[in-house]
Amino acid sequence: MAIFFNRVQRPVNPGDAESAKKWYPRVKSISLASEKEVAQLIADETTLNPKEAEMALAQLQKAVTILLKAGRNVRLGDWASFSVTVQAEGTDTEEECTAQRIKKVVPHCRFSKEFQQSLQSATFQRGDTMLKKSKTASSQDGTSPGGSTGDGDGITE
Repeated sequence: MAIFFNRVQRPVNPGDAESAKKWYPRVKSISLASEKEVAQLIADETTLNPKEAEMALAQLQKAVTILLKAGRNVRLGDWASFSVTVQAEGTDTEEECTAQRIKKVVPHCRFSKEFQQSLQSATFQRGDTMLKKSKTASSQDGTSPGGSTGDGDGITE
């Protein structure tokens, strides 16, 4: 499996329309994995069945929400930590600075260095090869170009 990318041309200096342009790879997601799909992957590696894994994911979300609302940050092992910040109106005096000035709560998820490093071994393939593979598969089995499994196996640049 691989992470797909497209090639896009952008100005070196985005604020200057006349600046030189260069080509950059941009990640192209092939699909969005559902909670059920994640639960199935968890179930495949544990003693949980898929429904139990789904419930565990739902309870994880609930527990993180409760803890964040209680003013706590949450760390999940060597994987990630959750916290919140706020967007608020500024005031001229300390007395005017009240909770009513808070306009929005912004949740944050920070991934650990170990987790980020684990992604550095990812392989990449051009996104146009994904389309070619999909068209080839559809002409052989009669499915539409969107009928690809999207797993990226066997696709080369």
